[in-house]
Amino acid sequence: MLKKEKILSPKARALFVYNNTSVYQGFKFDYYLSLKRKEWNEVIKEKFTKDTAHVDFVLVNELFGSRPNYLYDIQKLIHTVFTLYSEDDIEACKKIRLTSHFAGEEREPPQWNKKLLLIYAPEWYSWFKERNYSKLFLVDVIYQYPKMDGAEESYNNYTGYYLDVNQDRPYFRDAARSGFKTKQKEKEIHNELYSFLYE
Repeated sequence: MLKKEKILSPKARALFVYNNTSVYQGFKFDYYLSLKRKEWNEVIKEKFTKDTAHVDFVLVNELFGSRPNYLYDIQKLIHTVFTLYSEDDIEACKKIRLTSHFAGEEREPPQWNKKLLLIYAPEWYSWFKERNYSKLFLVDVIYQYPKMDGAEESYNNYTGYYLDVNQDRPYFRDAARSGFKTKQKEKEIHNELYSFLYE
């Protein structure tokens, strides 16, 4: 990871936020189902926490009841990112990998799309500076369950938001679905996100 230097920087840290608390029904937050997803936390950590010196990895569902102030900050940050970038932005700046050179992926996004988090939401400047963050990778996984206490979801989807404060172009990675595939296994999601960042 140090050699590839994708979300890593010798001068600043990267914040990696993995939000698996969203439920598709109206994008409502569901506390009970979010706690059930903690069974995947160790698997996610094993994949993404190999360089804690350069990356702060945050699992949103682990902050419940333990770090309420930090949870509130993270939820505000998530809301800011969701508000800043639209579906059109995500489509215009989508990539399979940060370093990929597939057709169309090197095109410059329209001028209106060059949104920089710290310009459009300057209230985050001090927060990032205090923590020495220069990069943010936010992953939002959305689940749908057939019933409130269902053990297994019937649908899932995700979007990854990669923002570098030194670049005015955001990058996005979303779930690639074909045919009637409505969900992916957690490990498949993790592998796609890892490939996006490091391969």
